[in-house]
Amino acid sequence: GLVGVAPGAEPFLEWWGARTARRCVFDRPRGLMLEQTWLALVPGLFDHHVLRDRGCNVAGWNLDTRDVSFDGDTPTIDGVPLRHYHFACSYDPERPDLLTTQDHAHWWPKLSERPGVARLSREYAPKLLAAGYRECLQRPVRYETMPGGDPIEDWMRSTYRAGVLVAERDGLPEPPNPFTDSEKSFLKWVQQQAATVAEALESVPEGAHRAPVLDADAPSLETGELMWAISHSRDLMERIAELEDARDDAIAWGQRASADVQELLGLLADRDARIAELRTLMASVWSSPSWRITRPLRAAKLLKRGRTKGPTDGSQAGA
Repeated sequence: GLVGVAPGAEPFLEWWGARTARRCVFDRPRGLMLEQTWLALVPGLFDHHVLRDRGCNVAGWNLDTRDVSFDGDTPTIDGVPLRHYHFACSYDPERPDLLTTQDHAHWWPKLSERPGVARLSREYAPKLLAAGYRECLQRPVRYETMPGGDPIEDWMRSTYRAGVLVAERDGLPEPPNPFTDSEKSFLKWVQQQAATVAEALESVPEGAHRAPVLDADAPSLETGELMWAISHSRDLMERIAELEDARDDAIAWGQRASADVQELLGLLADRDARIAELRTLMASVWSSPSWRITRPLRAAKLLKRGRTKGPTDGSQAGA
């Protein structure tokens, strides 16, 4: 996405910074998607302007009915300058024929269907490579490992973050940090947390689920969250799979509905064309000399037919 601020936005930045300092996480159960979810609250809390320029934040997920065009060497879209294109979802300059290399974005249009975006990709890929793309991939990811080289696993991160939140809430010292304290003290601390969770899980009846707890009388936050994560992990993965299947079904339904609508529009267009053709034919008949000359004969025939048949509802015929 795209966010811009100007002088006067300091309260917003402080508010956003306070919430993303510890909660810039991807947490499906709580509906958190890194820093973005917090922005949904901004319209109700701060003066703002929603940028609706269709040339901004163009990406694979909003190319269903449009494509980039070129005015010479200048890219445009929807009749406005293309200001910001988002090469998102694992764009790979080594494969500029693909808009994304991630399977979950299979519903994005193919570049063969968007020649304007295909040109944009072909021009962007060599620039990205020339700027050091390959070299950056070879560098180790910062904070992926401890200073000594041992990996920091996901459960260690979540446990440490939960411990920091508890420390801030209760005014306690923060847990050991492998970068500012020592790896040994950090590993010892997380192992103690894991042992605590293992003991707590043994007391949970089989088939029961433990929800995260935050009240002061409950076990520590890191224990509760880790217990919840372990006991619910399978349920969460099953639920995620269900949601992905539902999404795929919705996409398939939309595609079928779109095809049905297109077919119906085609039938309506054929009907309108036949009606227009019939009207043209009848107009030519009504304007012909033979039609005008035989009009009295047709009128007399209709009058005679009416007298012969008489009224059909039992009433008297009127003049």
